[in-house]
Amino acid sequence: MTKSLGPSLPPDLQAALSQSDLASRVDRALPLVTLDAGTRPHPMLCSYLEVLAADAATIRLAIGGTGGSAQNLEQREVATLIIV
Repeated sequence: MTKSLGPSLPPDLQAALSQSDLASRVDRALPLVTLDAGTRPHPMLCSYLEVLAADAATIRLAIGGTGGSAQNLEQREVATLIIV
C-alpha cells in the first residue's frame, strides 16, 4: 500500500538519501519511473550515487541528459522515485 509522507522527507529517509554513508548503499538501486509520450511507464534504476536529498524538501537526481528518462522529465515534469 502506498503511503504519502507529506511535503517533506522524514529525518531517517533524508539521512539515507544524503550520501553521508555511500559505502553501505553502493550495491543498491532505486527505481525511478517517468512517463513517455504515450503516458506509459518508463522505468530506470538510480544508484545512491545519483540521488541526493539536498534538504527535507529537495531530492536531486543525476541522470544522462540525452536518455529517454531525461526527455520524459523535460517534457512532462513528473516522476516517481520508489523507495522500499
